Amino acid sequence: MKKKDFKEAVADVVIEAIYNHRNIARSTETKITTRANALYVRFHRYGDDLYTYIYPDGNIELKFKEFINGEHICKYYIFDESDKHEDLLEVIKKDFDMLIGDFYYGMSYHELVVWGIEISLKRDKENWETEYKEIKKATGQFPEGE
Repeated sequence: MKKKDFKEAVADVVIEAIYNHRNIARSTETKITTRANALYVRFHRYGDDLYTYIYPDGNIELKFKEFINGEHICKYYIFDESDKHEDLLEVIKKDFDMLIGDFYYGMSYHELVVWGIEISLKRDKENWETEYKEIKKATGQFPEGE
């Protein structure tokens, strides 16, 4: 898949995730900007920001910013032409659907940073949901039985 096609597919995934969570966005502002063939999406709520950068070279970066803890940047994906992009898009779709939904629901800065570090480093499909639930359990968002 060419970089341009991949970038456009990722942009579609992000916009679809925003649309899927439109009814739960409590006091959350979402701003989409395109500039120099890049897509920047900013999610803002009181005291917190989540930025998604989709660069023209196919790289994806996340930035979490909070008024007390400052900012944390996560290199979510670095484009490689040899990757299986169709499979990767399925993972990105899952990741962004959860990430955007959780940000809208009020997930804390620390949980977002842990999410960014842990999930972006562990990409195999079998363990993805288990890892995510472990983060939620560790932060008290899931009861132990789930």
